[in-house]
Amino acid sequence: MKRFYLLTALFALTAAGCVKVDLVDVSTPPLPENLTVERTDYTLGPIEERTATVVFSAKEEWTLSIVYDNAGNGDETGTAWLTADAAGGAAGEQSVGMSAVRNFQASPRTAYVDLVCGEQSVRLTVTQTGLSDETNFTALFDETFAQKLQERNIVADAENITPDDMEKMAVMAELDISGTYDNPGSLTSLRGIEYFESLTSLNCAYNSLPTLDISRNTKLTELWCRSNQLTSLDVSSNTKLTELECYNNSLPELDISQNTELTYLDCSSNQLTKLDVSQNTELTYLDCSSNKLTTLDVSRNTELTELWCRSNQLTSLDVSQNTALTTLSCSYNPLTELDVSQNTELTVLDCQSNQLTKLDVSKNTALTSLSCSYNPLTELDVSSNTKLTQLWCYNNQLTELDISLNTELTQLHCQSNQLTKLDISKNTKLTRLYCGYNQLTKLDVSKNTALTWLDCYANPGDRESKFPVTAWFDNATKPGSLYIPNPSWTYYGKTIAIDFRTATAE
Repeated sequence: MKRFYLLTALFALTAAGCVKVDLVDVSTPPLPENLTVERTDYTLGPIEERTATVVFSAKEEWTLSIVYDNAGNGDETGTAWLTADAAGGAAGEQSVGMSAVRNFQASPRTAYVDLVCGEQSVRLTVTQTGLSDETNFTALFDETFAQKLQERNIVADAENITPDDMEKMAVMAELDISGTYDNPGSLTSLRGIEYFESLTSLNCAYNSLPTLDISRNTKLTELWCRSNQLTSLDVSSNTKLTELECYNNSLPELDISQNTELTYLDCSSNQLTKLDVSQNTELTYLDCSSNKLTTLDVSRNTELTELWCRSNQLTSLDVSQNTALTTLSCSYNPLTELDVSQNTELTVLDCQSNQLTKLDVSKNTALTSLSCSYNPLTELDVSSNTKLTQLWCYNNQLTELDISLNTELTQLHCQSNQLTKLDISKNTKLTRLYCGYNQLTKLDVSKNTALTWLDCYANPGDRESKFPVTAWFDNATKPGSLYIPNPSWTYYGKTIAIDFRTATAE
């Protein structure tokens, strides 16, 4: 009430010319300019030119949300067709990208982007134009690829691809157009694969693809393109990949520096001369076998559980940082040394066909399978490896082999060494034994009732005995196939009769 009288008095004085008064606006003050937006209207194309960048300045933290005409659920099909790079951020100059999925309908569609900073909000209008009725979708696809899509019931007619077909492809998450080893596919091009923009998994293995452009399939997490004719593969845009299988192609190089989420990589049987996996710290499985690698640095791949690098040209291999390894296959390389003392989780070790003069597996107590054949090893201590079920150590220079503590062994391959004796009395679980081409004069298998295969060929033995190696099968109930040259054969000019007592050779 007092304010009313005061204002009345002031107006009266002003009218009388006695007092000059500047009137003050007592309404709600304007909001602070927290947001400065460069533009508020955007038009995007239906197929191409489907991106735009919002540039604005925010004086404090801001948020961004997208709403649609139909209660925020997208277009008339319920598809949320517009995305933004960020949903909020800190104060400062900002640049946010917007991207629309393809619009295969003739009608345009509209979305709204609401920017909020403090108490101020700005609404942006984004319109995507419709597609012309004259668009020929069929021409966008390789004919054989389109036919394969028809076989997979993805399109109704490969010669008349419709807007409905295109919309179906645009939201598909998985696509399998692979052949098989026995029945390879006939695809030589995947022209049109870019319209599968929601794909997370693509399997195009066992075809005849010379090239593969997946630069627009940025949502891919799994790519299987093994056994094609690829001479190049660009996955730099596929930053979400977790699994990549591209083996059995003709790739001379492979850049995976942008694929930092990879956990599985099989690039074996290519022509790679180098492979940089330093950025792929999430890898748990790596197979780069059968390439032309001279070096391989896995020091940063501490999550690896399986490493396959056989059949390369590696002269050294440091796996000291890969303490989680359970499988290591580095055979068929010119390695002169191999330190696996830090790899205490190893269950499978294959280092055959190298140049190793020593091999210490005393720390690898979890080993169940060891293959170290075709090395110049003069000794092998497996006394700590009591879980071994399979041991391949043939073609070395071993003069003795103590397997008395390896009671879980089911297979032993120790042929082509210089063994003069072999005690297998403790190895009662043996089903296969290969001990030929040694210096054995006697072999007692009376305790090995589980044996189904025995190869003791070409041991010298006593020339006066019936058989170079005396083999007893008194308790054998399942002799199975016994690999012996002949029931009767000539040895140093004498006819030798093989006596297996209760067991007979087949």
